[in-house]
Amino acid sequence: METQTVPAPSKAAAPQKQRVLIVEDIKFNRELVEQILCHDYHIDLAWDGLMAIEKTDSFRPSLILMDISLPRMDGLEATRRIRAKHGGGLRIVALSAHAYPHDIRLAKEAGVDDYLTKPFLPKDLLTMVRKNLAG
Repeated sequence: METQTVPAPSKAAAPQKQRVLIVEDIKFNRELVEQILCHDYHIDLAWDGLMAIEKTDSFRPSLILMDISLPRMDGLEATRRIRAKHGGGLRIVALSAHAYPHDIRLAKEAGVDDYLTKPFLPKDLLTMVRKNLAG
């Protein structure tokens, strides 16, 4: 009787999840955003501007979701420093309750690519993340 060898099924590498850094000082907000995104993206967390800069270097995200009002260093200054070091290839989206046109203009001047005002719906966050990671 002749035995046939059946090749093992190929284990194609699963596509690597894109990296998203969530920078938010309020624990509830940080955990909420993480919960919305954790199934589709590789997440890391920071809760102040200085930590955001450090995590950008070590985690190397494709996208940063940056709160504006943060302890130790605000999100605008953190964005400026990240832009100075990493240039424009990294997408930064502000997530902020500061909703006046003046606030959005200041964020854009600091280097933010996009802006989502809190509170937001989960679908709006997902849409914003997908849009900014698509190009």
